[in-house]
Order: sequence, then C-alpha cells, then structure tokens
Amino acid sequence: MWDIVVLAAALIAGGQQPGVRQGQAATGTASIGGVVAKADTGAPIARATLRLTSPGGGMWQSRSDAAGRFEFTSLPPGRYSLVAQKPGYVTMGPGQRMSSDARRSLNLADGEKLKDVVIGMLRGGAVAGRIVDEDGEPVVEAYVRALRAEYIQGGRRLSARQGVQTNDLGQFRLYGLPPGKYYIAAAMRDVDLATVDPTAKRPEVMRGASGFAPTFFPGTAVAADAQPVSVRAAEDAVGIDFALSAVRLARISGVVVDSHGRPATGTIVMLNPARSDGAMVSSALSDMNFVEPAADGSFALSNVKPGDFRIDVQSKAALEAIAQTGRSGLSQASAGLEYASHPIVVSGEDLDGIRVVTRPGRTMTGRVVVDGAAAGPDVLQRLKISTYDLRAGFSLSVTLFGASAPVHPDGTFEVRGVSGTRAVRVYPLPPGWALQAVRVSGVEVTDEGVEVRDADVTDVEVIVTAKPAQIAGSVVDQMNRPVASASIVVFASERARWAVAPNRHVVSTVAGADGSFKIAALPAGEYHVAVVDELVDGEWAEPDHLERLRAAAARITLADGESKTLTLRR
Repeated sequence: MWDIVVLAAALIAGGQQPGVRQGQAATGTASIGGVVAKADTGAPIARATLRLTSPGGGMWQSRSDAAGRFEFTSLPPGRYSLVAQKPGYVTMGPGQRMSSDARRSLNLADGEKLKDVVIGMLRGGAVAGRIVDEDGEPVVEAYVRALRAEYIQGGRRLSARQGVQTNDLGQFRLYGLPPGKYYIAAAMRDVDLATVDPTAKRPEVMRGASGFAPTFFPGTAVAADAQPVSVRAAEDAVGIDFALSAVRLARISGVVVDSHGRPATGTIVMLNPARSDGAMVSSALSDMNFVEPAADGSFALSNVKPGDFRIDVQSKAALEAIAQTGRSGLSQASAGLEYASHPIVVSGEDLDGIRVVTRPGRTMTGRVVVDGAAAGPDVLQRLKISTYDLRAGFSLSVTLFGASAPVHPDGTFEVRGVSGTRAVRVYPLPPGWALQAVRVSGVEVTDEGVEVRDADVTDVEVIVTAKPAQIAGSVVDQMNRPVASASIVVFASERARWAVAPNRHVVSTVAGADGSFKIAALPAGEYHVAVVDELVDGEWAEPDHLERLRAAAARITLADGESKTLTLRR
C-alpha cells in the first residue's frame, strides 16, 4: 500500500518517481546448490528463476539448468532466504509443501557447502471466465483480479494476488495461482496513469450518468455476498462468468478551508476508497479521485461510484516530499502543515456544499522504557516511533497520514503532526524484544490507541521488554511421534479480544520439522492453543472459527515475561 501512495504522490507532484537503490553484494567462500523439481512427480524444472537474499541486503539470482540444478557460489556466511519462480508455477522455497507453509531459512557458516537443497514447485491453478455488462455485451479491457482473504490487524481484508484485463470478447484467464479460495472481482479502468494531472481540466460528467461499480463473482457489489472460487493445483476453474453492476455516478463538491477559515490553497483534495474489506479491486490508482482546489477553495470530484470513502486533504509540499523521498506518511518537516481526513458515504446521489476544514496536527511526546535489560543510548537511538490512525481502517489514508519520529539517545521522542485515534508502535526492535505496553499518564492504550484532539499529548510511555511472554512446545501424534509442519493458533480466551485492531491477541505459527514451535511477544492473559489442519488465509482468525476451536484447545495463562511449555496432540 505504501508503494501506491508513493506512486500517487509522484504523479500528483509532476511525474517524479523514487529511485531504487541496490547495494553491492558481499563475497565469501560458502555456496548453496540443489535442484528445482515438480512437487508431484519429482521431474526437474528447467529455467526456473532462483532468488537468494540475506538480511544484510545481499541479493543473488540464478536459473536452473535442463536437469533442474542450480548453484550460488562465493557467498559470505549468514542466514539466507531462497525462492524459485517460474511463470505458471507457484513461488516456493525450501521445505514448503504448500505456498502457505513457512519458508525454511538457510544458515551458512564460513566456507560451508550446501549441495542438496530441494525446492518442489506446484503448478498453479487457473480461473477463467467472461465479464459482460447489464445487457450481456462483453466488457472489454476490464480489470479482473483474484483476491485472497487475509486477517490483518484484527480485521478481514481482501488482498489482490493477480490481475489481468479482459480481451475483446470479455474473456479473462488468471493463471499460476496457489491452491486455495479466491474472490474474483472486476472493475473498469477509470484513470489513465500516463496523464494524471490534478490541475488539468477534466470533462464534466452529466448529472445522472451511470457507470460500473467494482463487482464480485457471481455479480454483487457487496464483498460480503461474494462467493469464493476454489482453485486446485494444475487445474482450471472455468465458467466464472458475471455481469458488472451498473450504478449511478455521483458528483461531490464543496469547499476546503484552513483552520483560520481561509481557502486552503496549495493543497490536493483526494477521495480515497475506504472499503471495510480493504479490497483494491481496480488498478492501483483507478479508485482514487483527486483535484487541486480553486483559488476560493472550491472543489468538485466527478465519476464517483457508490461506496465508503475518505476525503483527504494534503498539502502539495507534503506530497512532493513523498515523491522525492519515496517515504509515505507525514515527515517531521511537513508535520506543521495542515491536513484533513474525513469519512464519507456515497450512495449514488450528488453531494454538494461539503465543507472540509484542515487543521494542524498535534505533537505527541513521551519516552521509551526498556524492561528486563540495560538499554544504552546506542540501542535507543536506533529505534523509531510510528503512529497511524485506527479509524482509517485499511484505506490509503492510514498510510498517507501516518507519522513517525526517531527515538533520542535518552529514550525520549516527539512525533509531530498527529491527530485522531493513534496506535503507537516502536521499531526496529532488537531480536527477542517486544512491545509490552503503551500508556498515557499511566492509563494503558496499547490496543485502543491514543486520542489526539485539540491539544498536544504528553507523558506517553512506550514500554519495551527484553523478556516477552512466550509459549513454546511441540506437536505430537497419538503415538508421541513429532508432527512436522503442524499449524498452531493461539488466541485470547476473552472473545472481545479477537476483533481488536491492531491484534496482538490472535496469532499463528507453523511447527518445524521436529514438531517444535514457539510464539513470543504475547501480552499477559489467558489463552487457548489449538492445532489446526491448515492456516487458511482470511479464515483461521475469524471469530466463528476461533469459537469452534475452543472446546478442543489447550488453555494456558501467561504473566508478563513468563514462558510456558506445553505438548499438543494432533
């Protein structure tokens, strides 16, 4: 989502795009070699692309030969991640049976030679169908996307995994999909990315004009009513035909003024989708609608389809900073500028006379406290505080108006330009450390967020622990034999915690080859621990699913900093 905001800012700022910086890979005497093969038959796969990366920033690329073999040489010691890719196949790594399985890291000592790394690749499945209009005529060059449900920050969202355009017959085919359930959605392209200019005069859309809403199979504009399509490896799901939903396009107009009542010139007014399901159905920017207000602050946005949106007003200077640096959110330099972000619901009727008032963000000050370890200035000054508005949900607004600041050597911090209900997080934490609590004047607001209204917020305490609570153990079968790659879900016993966003109380992991597992950084409280057949994206953490797991789940209570071990049977 950050890439979308950076691209949008670059276009608005006049076509500037952030550069990409690549570091020089270090060399050594270690090597990794192996073979890429079909997961079902073991037959070698030629011309697969192998990508090897290390946390230090090194990146290497190779291709498998006719026998499926590959080799990376002259590698420095360290931990590596390796994946194989080929059109029509699912991207896989060592130790993966399914794409949802955890990828095994490869640890190399100086001079070590790993020669027998095996990557089994699955041939992806496909979804094929046809998109038509309300009269049954083919819709040409519609965007069709395969979306998977995910559970992020306490909410279920739909995330696009692959997209194509329909041909002249309205037909589409999405291929190379990992096995699983997909929601197929289609939408028309409304924005020409090559000619985006918020200052350009646009054709006026006649009142009462109609268009097409983003539509989900089998023909609904409501994501909750969409039917999933099951995709199997190396098989086609065909006949996914549906009609786009015809809707009335609305016009939104009004005026934007600053906190002193003056026209807010030098700003951009944006209408960003704020779907509760988080789905970005159209192309990256085609759901966005933006314009520069006139000298008197007036603005008009046309071609607006029904749905939930946020009217976001940001200064051009801030957007130019995003385009130049490639960093989304409010920078400290632009934090004194005024902005606005308000929810709005469009139902097909024109909305006139809207008044949007920008306001300067407030300042949040506090300190980072480390529990369980000595933290000197060298550790503290590497940390950063990040804040984002919980009310914005999964919209682009949450990224656009995120604000962050460095932590000073004495542990204090000052984040400027914040407003709304802000979640506060600290990063990057040293290995083994975790966030324990966020408090304002002694009141915990870790999950609920900090309310920032008409005054600065002081006495914010971000508590980090070097000894987080954790659960470790193993999964065995009825004969006490280890169960490799078992899926484990840990969730708070209190149901009210299941839908908290951001959610620290519902987590999952996959056991190792020896059946062992560990889940760290859990808040204190009572939990249920369950073994499940599979961690299905968007389903494993749904409240109804967790309720079904209660009866057979183990129960455990954790205090701050406490570690407990248990054995789970499958």
